[in-house]
Parts: sequence; C-alpha cells; structure tokens
Amino acid sequence: MKRKIAIMLAAVMTTAMLPMSAMAASSNSVDRIDSVKEDEVIQNVNLKIEPKASVASGASIIIDIENGEFDLDKIGSLPQYSGPAGLTWAGFQENLADNSDNIGAAYSTAGFMDKTNTRSDLPYSMRWINDSEVQVFLAPVPEGAAGEKNIITPGAPYYSIPIKAVATSDEEDIKVTIDANGTSVSSTTHTVATTSSQDGATTTTVNKIKTGTDTVKIDTITVKETVKGSFDAVKNSDGTYSAATVKVRVNGGFKIVNGGKITVKPGINISGKAATVDYTTSDDYILFNLPVEWIANYDANGDIKSIGTDLPSSFTIEGLEVEPDDEDKNWGDINITISGSAAGISKETIKVGERVDYGMEMTVEGDVPTIISGRTYLANEKDLDEDDFKSAKVYFKETAQDTWIDSRKLEFTLPDGVKIVKVEYDKVERIKDKNDGSVNKSAIEAKSVIAGDGNVLKINKGLTGDYSNTKDDGMEFKFELYLSIDADFTGDVTCAVAGAGLAADTLEDVVIAEAVAPISVETATTKVNMGYQVFDAADVTITEAQDGILLDGEKVVISFDDKKFGKSELGFNDTDVEYSIDGELEIKNFEVKEGAITFKVDKTSYTEPSSITISNLTVGTTRSVPYGSYDLKIGGDAVVNNYDDDVNNKIYDLKIDNLEKDDKDNDRAYFDTTDGYSFDNYVEIVTEAGTLDGVVEVTIGEKTITVNGEAVDMDVAAYIQTSSNSTMVPLRFVALALGVDTDNLETADNTSKIAWDANSKTATILYAAGNGQKIIQFQAGSNYMVVDGTSIPMEYGVTAEITDDRMFVPFRALGQALGVPVDWDAETRTAIYNRR
Repeated sequence: MKRKIAIMLAAVMTTAMLPMSAMAASSNSVDRIDSVKEDEVIQNVNLKIEPKASVASGASIIIDIENGEFDLDKIGSLPQYSGPAGLTWAGFQENLADNSDNIGAAYSTAGFMDKTNTRSDLPYSMRWINDSEVQVFLAPVPEGAAGEKNIITPGAPYYSIPIKAVATSDEEDIKVTIDANGTSVSSTTHTVATTSSQDGATTTTVNKIKTGTDTVKIDTITVKETVKGSFDAVKNSDGTYSAATVKVRVNGGFKIVNGGKITVKPGINISGKAATVDYTTSDDYILFNLPVEWIANYDANGDIKSIGTDLPSSFTIEGLEVEPDDEDKNWGDINITISGSAAGISKETIKVGERVDYGMEMTVEGDVPTIISGRTYLANEKDLDEDDFKSAKVYFKETAQDTWIDSRKLEFTLPDGVKIVKVEYDKVERIKDKNDGSVNKSAIEAKSVIAGDGNVLKINKGLTGDYSNTKDDGMEFKFELYLSIDADFTGDVTCAVAGAGLAADTLEDVVIAEAVAPISVETATTKVNMGYQVFDAADVTITEAQDGILLDGEKVVISFDDKKFGKSELGFNDTDVEYSIDGELEIKNFEVKEGAITFKVDKTSYTEPSSITISNLTVGTTRSVPYGSYDLKIGGDAVVNNYDDDVNNKIYDLKIDNLEKDDKDNDRAYFDTTDGYSFDNYVEIVTEAGTLDGVVEVTIGEKTITVNGEAVDMDVAAYIQTSSNSTMVPLRFVALALGVDTDNLETADNTSKIAWDANSKTATILYAAGNGQKIIQFQAGSNYMVVDGTSIPMEYGVTAEITDDRMFVPFRALGQALGVPVDWDAETRTAIYNRR
C-alpha cells in the first residue's frame, strides 16, 4: 500500500490540549497525537491522568475507543506498568499488602522515596474487556498525597497510560474517552491519532505571472509525511541503505529555470544527522535523494540501528522558479507534481501559479435591481428613497498587474436615456494617484467625473497601481451608480467599459439594472372615418407597476400626443366622463379641460398596486384633422418627475466628490425627451371605405399586377423609393387596380378616372366610392396628398415622383386614401390591398 505525504506552502501544524475546569478531580491530557492509516497501530501515545483528589484502593477506570480497536490479534498485548528497579503492578500490590495501614510506606518500599528519583508516574494495570474497552486499575493516592512530598514522589504524581490500538478508519480521528467508573478521575475525551486516506492532502497558494518571459517564484514548498515512515530508506541485502527519492515535476508548457539554486532543508522530526541533499535537475523536474542520515537512529558506535521516527517528518524546498516554454502560447495553471520511488510515496499534484496575460475583468455582484423609469430621487419633495435608484454593484479589476495605463482615462458608459446621479465606490484596493500620492478610495474619487450626456462615469488619467504589499493582485474597485432613467427607456441597463489600455468591446457589457415603466395602459384602438366631429372612444385603464407609483399630491394628465402631426385638433369632450378605482389609490379634482383629462393624487397606494379606469369617453375633432393614427399620452408629475423642457442635456465633467443632492442646475437627473407614457394608435382616422374590395398585388421588380388572382401586364415595374423605403407604383397600376374607364376620361360622370396636369405635375384620381366620387391628388415632389380637399402628410416622408418620364405614387398612401387594408409580404417583396 502506498504511503502518504502532504504538500504545503509554509504550513504549520499545532495540537492543543483540552483545557480542564479548575474544579476537576483530575487533569487529563495526551502527550502527543500519532498519525496512522487504516489497520496501522498507534504508537508512543500516553494518556496522562494527574489526580487532584484521592484515589481509593481498588479504583479503576474504563477507556472506550472510537474509530479504533484494542484488537489483541493486531496489537499483540496491552501495555503494562514498569516502575523503578523493574517494579511491576504485581510487585506493587505485594508492597501494598505488606503495608495495608500505611500507603506511604508501600510507595517507599517500592523505591519512590529516593530523593534523587524524579519519577512521578503511578502504577497501573490494564485489562482487556473487548475490542472497544479496556479497564485500567489505578494505584491508590491518599488524601493530600499530591502535595506531601514525603508520602509519594517529588512533584505532582500522575498515571501515564499507553494507548495501543489499531485504526479502523482512514476518514475519522481516533479518540478515547475516560469513564470515571465511580472514581475521582474526570471523564474526558481525547484525540490520540489522526488518520490518512489513500489520497493524502495538499494545500498551496497561487502566484500569478503577468506575461511572456516573466518568471514565477514559487513559495517555500513543505513536503510532509501524512503517515510516518514514508521517507524511510530501504535496507539492502548487504546491510547498506538506499535513500528514498522524491521527484518534483512541473506541468507541460513550463520549465524549471534555476535548478542549481534550489535549497533543500530538513523540516520537523528529523532526528538523525545533518546531511546535504543530493539532487539532479532537468527542464521539467528535479529528483531529490533524501539523506539516510536524516531519519536514521544510531547506536553507541555510530552505526545505524534503525530507520524512521516516531512522528511524521518533513523537508522544505526553497527558491524554485519556473517560466513558460513559449511566451505567446502557454497560459493557465502552473502545477507541480510530487512523487516518490523506493519508499512508495504516492503522487500528489498541486497548483502553485497561474500565468495570465495583461487584462481586466468586469463583473456584477448580486441580483440585478429593478428601477422605475421616469423618476429621480433628486425631486425629493416626495421623499423618494435613493436606494430604489441604485444599480447592482460592479466589480472591476486588473487580471495582471500594470495592465492599467496611467496616462489614459477609463470610461464606463451606460445607454442613452440613462443618467448617472451619484457614484459610490467600495473595496478600492492597490490604487494610487501618482502625482499627489493619495491612495485607494480618496484617489479614485478625486479622479472620477460624470461625463457625456450624463451617462458616462469617467476616471481621469493619473492613477497607477500600488503593488507594494502583494505579489500578484492588481488594481481593483467596486462601485454602485444611482440612476435617473428617461421615461421612454425600458429593459436592460448595460454598462460598457473602455480606456486605460482596454480597447472598446474587449470586455462584455454587464447588466446593472432593469428599467420598467411606472404604469401600464390598457385600452383599444378606435377607428373613425374622416369628417366625424364627435365619436365614442375606448375606456382607458391605468395600472401602477408597484404600490406607491402615482406620487401623492401630484397631477396625472391624459391627452392626445400632439407631436406626430404638429398641433392636434383632437380632444376629449367634457360630457359624462366617469372613473373607478381598484385599490387604495384616492384622487381628487378630476376634470376634463381643453381636451385633456386631469386629476390629482390625494392618497397613494401603500400595500399593492392600484388601477384607475376612465370610461364613457367621447372625442371631439374638426373636419380638417388629417387621416392617420393618434396616440394617447399619460403624463404629469405624478407619473414622470424627471422631465424638464428647459433642461440642458450637455454634461460637463461633474466631479463626483462635489455633487449636491438638491442641485438641479447641472441637469444630471433630468430629460427633455419624454413627458409621459403613450398608448399607440388610440384613435385612427381613416378615409371612407370605397368599393375596391378585390385583392390587388404588385411585386417589386415585376411588370405585372395581379387583381383577384389574374395577372395583368404593366409597362414598367414597381420599385422601392430609397429615401423612404416605400413601394412606388405607376399610374398605370392605379388604372388597372381601380378599373378606370379609360374611354370616358373627359365625361363628367361618377365613374373612376385619372387626370394628369403636366404644368403642376399633379395626378388627380377620381374614384367611384359608393354613391359619389373620392378625389385623391398626388403632386410630384410633395410628401402630402390631398383627399377630398384635405391636405394629408404621407408617412415616412415618402413623395410622389417622376421616374423615367412616368408618374409614380406611393402604394401605401394610395391604399390609405382609398380606405383599404395595406399589407407587405417581405419574403416575396409584394405589396397587397385587401389581403385574404
């Protein structure tokens, strides 16, 4: 069976005695702890019992063993007492019988009264009960004997009881427990041996070398027996001894560079003579021949009488250095493997270093928090908790020293629509200002500013590494950002890093927060034909994302977004509008004024989100409102409090160590982009549906049109207008799609016709819609069309145009003017009316 060694770096092993109470009847301990493996016998361990009170004649204790056995077949026999001049337990009993009325005389007769005799171990006798228990008979100690030198022996008397047992486990320590058995001896438990498994144990620390040809200096390596005898030399047939060998090998990709400068020293429990260690070296290993003299026991003539020590031995290796074979390829762990030969030492591998390239690392600690968009705690009249706007903690560090180039800035960039309000640093290590000498947190704070549009944390140049107290750790710091997020921004808030020698996109962006809208809006789209002045609209339900979202004492405004087509001529009518609330929210001053619905939050929700539903809505409009979609906007300071239309979005390097919480002048927490949340297409103004109910299809690049499945030729193909990404079709397409009566263009009737004015470059389409005609006009170069006298802007900035002497009009705008559904098949690049 292979023997075990433990490999450590500068390791120290200690054992401690179990302290006893001052009132204990005896002080119990063991004089050493052995180290064995399964089926090995514990040797040279003594249980020391020092009585503090009298021990009666005939007293005995019981010793129980755990994870071991008093197996006589394996240990041979139990140890027995041997005293002065060969005194045995039986002899001492005879003295006691002869001096039954004077125990002191019995001890004197036994030789304990000799003034020069320093023995203080008291007689005992051991009796085997079973493999788990032995009985120990104790010599009597009269009252006061411990302090009366004329009665027993000089000094305190004690029993020294050898523990001889065999290990039954290689996973648990072997312990003995004293059962007082009615005596004054204290009942205690003691570890008498540790055990070793077949695998042994290794411990180490990791050094890091930073690049290419740099050499790693490995800490002192201590090679220690887990089981005594692993280093023992082997006796040859001629009476000489062959030394045990230990090989230290470095893993592939690395080589030993200073084999001739290594120092090997004896460690603990080397009881023999001093000797020089003989070893040989190569690029990948060193072979040590352990001196026989280290572990030899000599007789009076100086000859070896035995090999081995009672305790595990060790030796140390100092000054080992390795480096990579190829500075451009060999990265990763540096391992050494310790193995033996003649002594059967088992193989052990430990990591002693790691070769890393210059680099940096950015990670996030803990869970990613949720932050409400459209809010800032700087509007602190509502006492918003600033911790609700704090990002996850970002951990940034060098993976190798000197990666950070001190002549360059380092920038952490967040997405547009996110602003940094405050920065807090934590665990700043090994950072120094190379100019003023300030270190760590004070140094990095003095160099940090909020820059860009408020979305950049910039650490200015001038910081360098302070590596005076470390071998391999680089500069590192952690920070948290307090954020203000534009109301339009939802989703992941990411953090990107670049600078200080780190190229952009080298490190993967990390997610530091999730932005969510404060409210959700539930309603439906209402479609109405152009020209209607009053129509019913869908109910609107506003629900908070969490309790307390709608801010107490602030106003909610519900209106039409007037930014899409300029000033809107749509608005809510003040007629029988109702509301209902689900939850704890309370409102007041509910009114409809100038086309907008407003109310004030009188009491905010506090245990769960609330919702408010507004019903019986009607919308008023004018006949001049163009067709198209109109969005509903929910805003006001109760919903969005980080909006300011006078904000200056340019941020000029705000020093983070001089920020004032209530300072709004620097605009670092405010936006002028979004003042509310929208429901798209709340109202859709459409032209009156005509009689075009067939399926019409045109494919980009094809000179055909398909009407209800039948292909009809055109003289030119449809194409995509580059500037607007819109499908353009020739007037010939219009004639075919609408079934224009080309024979009666000049007839003043209600049939469909197309007219062309060459002077104004205007095409007029008269479409027979129901009982009358719809008049649609397109002018080359204009992004407006005129429908029944109303000028309407066309989507995406598309313009009618003349191409190759032919007038082309936008397919989608024509369909919207005709009041038919318009679709696009991206796979076939086909535009479709009335798709089935």
